[in-house]
This record gives sequence, structure tokens and C-alpha cells, in this order.
Amino acid sequence: MGRLTAEILAEEFDMSVGLREHITHNHYPPLPSAYVDIARQAINVYNNTADVDYLIELPQDLQPRPILVQWVDELPHVSVGTLIEILHLDAWLLDPENEDFIWYTDDQP
Repeated sequence: MGRLTAEILAEEFDMSVGLREHITHNHYPPLPSAYVDIARQAINVYNNTADVDYLIELPQDLQPRPILVQWVDELPHVSVGTLIEILHLDAWLLDPENEDFIWYTDDQP
């Protein structure tokens, strides 16, 4: 459990499977699977724009963990940077220093 597991999941599995396992089994307490799509969005935004301030809307039925939630039009939003930090998504992020080991995402934010 932890960073090494996340790195293995990012390297050995496609993004959907790896993220689902990471979100639902590599956190304590386990996070709801609703975070998988949010994590994918955060990864795609970061990998395509490097914009850590971009806000992603949370589903209304998802109770956010005690994190920095910003309310836009009475809907909860969280920044990409915050999601990367709390969901431990760095294993899926582009490495601008080493293009040989970049994980390219197949869809846009």
C-alpha cells in the first residue's frame, strides 16, 4: 500500500484499472469509486495544461473529504493541485524532465 503500489498500478495497468485500484484499495480509509473519474480529470488537466488551479466540479452526492472545497454557483469544486495531493496521483503525471517515461493520457480534460 502506498506510493510504490501507485507506481506499479500506473506502469502495469491501463489508466482506468490502475486508478480504480489506487482510489478504492490504496487509501485508508478506502475512497469511493466516484473519485476515479475526478482523478482522471485532474490527471488529464495537469498533463495537458499543467494548470494546478483549474477547478473540477465534484458530484453533488459525493461527500468531499475535509479538503479545500471552493463553491462555484453553489456547487463544490476542488483544484487540480489539491486533487493531485490528496489522491496521491503523481504516479500518473507527466515528467517534463524525462520524456522516456511519460504516461500519456488518451483523452482531453
